[in-house]
Amino acid sequence: MTRIAILSDIHGNLPALEAVVQDMQNRSIEMTVALGDLVSGPLWPAETAELLMKQNWIFVAGNHDRQLVRRDNATFGPTDELANAVITPSQRDWLRSLPPSRTILGDIVLFHGTPVDDSAYLTEDIAHGRAHLSSRKDIEGRLMGYAQRVFLCGHTHIPRDIRLPSGQVIINPGSVGLPAYFDPHPEPHIVETGSPDARYAILTMTGGETLVEFISLPYDCDKAAEQARKNGQPICEKWLRTGFTE
Repeated sequence: MTRIAILSDIHGNLPALEAVVQDMQNRSIEMTVALGDLVSGPLWPAETAELLMKQNWIFVAGNHDRQLVRRDNATFGPTDELANAVITPSQRDWLRSLPPSRTILGDIVLFHGTPVDDSAYLTEDIAHGRAHLSSRKDIEGRLMGYAQRVFLCGHTHIPRDIRLPSGQVIINPGSVGLPAYFDPHPEPHIVETGSPDARYAILTMTGGETLVEFISLPYDCDKAAEQARKNGQPICEKWLRTGFTE
């Protein structure tokens, strides 16, 4: 039996990350993976990077990590600017070293968005200004050519446990640090989870079974919301307090 903690989309939310790390200590975790979008956010980019760099975890980069180290001006937003201004050279080098995807234990693929695009949704389509679960056919098409059994992804901030007829499993743990957001790309839309909790998941692999437990942790979200306001990102304040955008 193998127990894997799955984290994603921390977005520089240090107190949310600390709550998750503390919770994991009581759950017999053997391995931890973090699926990108680690530090860009309206909160504590450098402090979050410092804590993450001390962990013996398996990391992949997300779209915001890529944008930060490459300074991709087409998609570089205010929270990327904040992270860019405060992270240290060694933290930037660490982010630059993270691969976009990797395979562990022979049959588990880690990536942020889809296996080939860190800024695309694997299991959602955008309609009427919101992200909605894609059809099974569309999801299967996005995994065409991949024979592995388990796919761990993030990016949407929406917890998912999807089981395909092929036996393949897709797990999105949700977001550690940002429970709602607005994104103008590829078209304007919002994502809301409806509570401010920090989220992660635990995958237990035993024999031929994959068991998934989703964890939703209260933490001091008011502290995070106040930090967003102090850092000139008041639009994020409500997202952090409520898990809604409005």
